[in-house]
Amino acid sequence: MIQYKYLKRHLLPVLKKGDVVVMDNLSSHKGENVETLLASKGATALYLPVPDTPTNLTAVPLETPMPQALISYLDEEFLI
Repeated sequence: MIQYKYLKRHLLPVLKKGDVVVMDNLSSHKGENVETLLASKGATALYLPVPDTPTNLTAVPLETPMPQALISYLDEEFLI
């Protein structure tokens, strides 16, 4: 259980009362030990919402133009 070891060795030593740890919905993030360890430092867990499944996503037609601002960003960041 790598997440548990990371939590004990690296995250718990720096947590303070009132801190919020944001995690995705990976099952190992939701173990009873995780909540107990966070509570021992006065921290709480906040889980991200479960994403929609691909069947619930709205498809964007291929002919939809990419906004110029996004093209400019990609050009600068990734040198396309």
